[in-house]
Amino acid sequence: QRCVACDIIQPAGCSHCDFCQVCVVGFDHHCPWMGKCIGKQNLCAFYTFLAVGMSSLGFIFISTVLSPMPSSSTARGYQLPQRTLP
Repeated sequence: QRCVACDIIQPAGCSHCDFCQVCVVGFDHHCPWMGKCIGKQNLCAFYTFLAVGMSSLGFIFISTVLSPMPSSSTARGYQLPQRTLP
């Protein structure tokens, strides 16, 4: 099959990325976060990117949930003065 945009003969399983204007073997999608097309050659790198991103997000979430919450009187690093009645 011939790519109309690139004017080359595409091998089997090859598709054209409209964003990058290139033909990619095993084209899955164009990833804006990685800034490249995801295909047969970098699919493992894409899954690694997703795993590291989700692990970081999970670590931040768990750290936030498990961190101790300061009490309202010592939230700014000082204690409120005690009132004395006359």
